[in-house]
Amino acid sequence: MKGLDYVLRRVAFGLITLFVAITLNFVLFRAAPGDAVTNLSRIPHATEDTKRAVAQQFGLDKSKWQQYWIYLGQLARGNLGISFQNSQPVSKNLRDALSNTVPMVLLGTGIAIVLGTITGVIAATLLNRRADRNESETAITAGEGLKLGVLVFGLLRAIASLSDEEKK
Repeated sequence: MKGLDYVLRRVAFGLITLFVAITLNFVLFRAAPGDAVTNLSRIPHATEDTKRAVAQQFGLDKSKWQQYWIYLGQLARGNLGISFQNSQPVSKNLRDALSNTVPMVLLGTGIAIVLGTITGVIAATLLNRRADRNESETAITAGEGLKLGVLVFGLLRAIASLSDEEKK
């Protein structure tokens, strides 16, 4: 029974955290400086008719509470909306980005597992030697260096993919 209580507490805490993150996302967008309708229409000197049409299209003509409940309902259905940057569904943009990210993460994780296992085996075989402390510190340092290498490789790959997108 003790394990079930722990799991229920963790699930409840996770749901509360998710709710707070979603609510903060909603609030921060509306607290951003500037007029959202003008920013969304991408026309700084838009006519009132254009502003009203954009506000109606995105539901910004409704009260904040109505907008919040619509926002929660759309999220519950998996509708993340339309990107203001390229007018594509956000879910499609995320899918495209993840198609590049997931293989890179899997490759980095695979390399880290292989190298970590090798350094772990080496450290374990050298455990009973006289210079035990130095080798253990070397193994730990090598592991930290590996993590840094994977991080740097990932960042360089991300930067390269951004420059590839700009060329298109």
